[in-house]
Order: sequence, then C-alpha cells, then structure tokens
Amino acid sequence: MDHLSPIGKVSHSGTYLAHPTAILACNAFLDEISAPAFWDDLLARCERLYAGIREIITHRGINCRLQATGSRFSFLFGVEAEPENYRTIVETRDAEITDRFFQSAMRNGVFTWTGFHHGISASHSDADVDAILERIDTAMKEIACAPVEKIR
Repeated sequence: MDHLSPIGKVSHSGTYLAHPTAILACNAFLDEISAPAFWDDLLARCERLYAGIREIITHRGINCRLQATGSRFSFLFGVEAEPENYRTIVETRDAEITDRFFQSAMRNGVFTWTGFHHGISASHSDADVDAILERIDTAMKEIACAPVEKIR
C-alpha cells in the first residue's frame, strides 16, 4: 500500500471508492426520491402510460399482455395466461411478433430493450408519455398490418 498515492507514486481509483462526486450524487438522488410527491407523480405517470398501452393493444387487436409493476413493465406477445415465471414466458411468447414490435418501436423512436423489462423514470414528462403512446400505437399498427417481409 506504500506504493499508492498519496504516499507512493501510483494512483488508484475506482467506482466504489467513496469519491466525493459519487457520494454527492447519491445524496442528491436520495433527496429527490424522498420528496413527498416523487413516487405519487412517477406512479401516476406510469399508470397513465399503462392504461394507454392497454387501450392501444385492445384497439389494434394485438395478442399482447402488458405486465407492469411500479415503473417497470413488459410486453408479453402471445402470452395468454398469467405467467408463473420466465420459463413460462419464453415457452409461450410469440417471438416473431415480439421481434417485429421491438424493431418497429425502435424505428418509431421508442427505445425498447429486447429483453422483458422496460421502464420510465422521473425524468419522463407527461409530454414524453404522450409521445411514447403515439409511437407505440404506430408500432402496434405496423405489426398488426404488415407481413414479416415488409417489417424487416
């Protein structure tokens, strides 16, 4: 340890070494999420997003289950019953329509991770939710109407 600064000439740094900047950022984050309206505002925005997505799914006639809790959600295409675990999802989902949706969503400006978990954060505004819903509607319309060859 004598070789490490400030005694020695070797600098040693890392992500979890109590850097003041990281500590200040963590403290600011904790202050934000401790504010009285933080969770109410975020969860209300999430519920508006989920209600809008469910309405789009119904309107477009897509076989998709939206599973959501808090600010995290999943599009489960082709999954009829309430999934018991990931294996159930993988075994029962419609992988082709899932891939088509993710591609279409990305083309329409909504980042979707090809795994099962998506989410919004406190940085998303009501206007962002409106834009997300509009673009998800466009993506759902595309997958409902276009054959596979035209999507890819």
